[in-house]
Amino acid sequence: MFTLFGLIRWVSLVAGALLVGLAGFHLAGMGGGVGGALAGMALGWWLGVLPYTLSLRALRKDLSGADSVALKQRLVDEYYISGIILDELNRRGEDWASLEGEVFQMMRSDSVSRRCIGFQNLQLLFPERARVMSDYDPYAPAEDCRQQVAKIQDSPMC
Repeated sequence: MFTLFGLIRWVSLVAGALLVGLAGFHLAGMGGGVGGALAGMALGWWLGVLPYTLSLRALRKDLSGADSVALKQRLVDEYYISGIILDELNRRGEDWASLEGEVFQMMRSDSVSRRCIGFQNLQLLFPERARVMSDYDPYAPAEDCRQQVAKIQDSPMC
């Protein structure tokens, strides 16, 4: 998936190559331009990664300050960062079984993307239940997904 952070990284790489390459060309000719471009690419790539790194660090700090109940709610509300939230819950030693309701709630959603990520979380946290629900299709109509989730929740396995 291509994100704003990816765009920043590639723009930084190109800008670094151009700026440092031109500076090297003016200072040392063709060899300086080639060397400058290579050095500028490396510098641009490194600088381009900084926004992502700093944002991720700030998000992890925010999550580490939240209690487990708030994180479980954020798991549903901010499903697009569920992997990072699950990492934080795992770091705290949270029992995966306590997340079952949140995962099933995501899989019953009206949103296709929320259902897709909910099913991915089911496969990660509860692989035996995911195998039982192998015919679950998050792209199916929401009502069909709700019926499948209700069926598995009502089974003795849960």
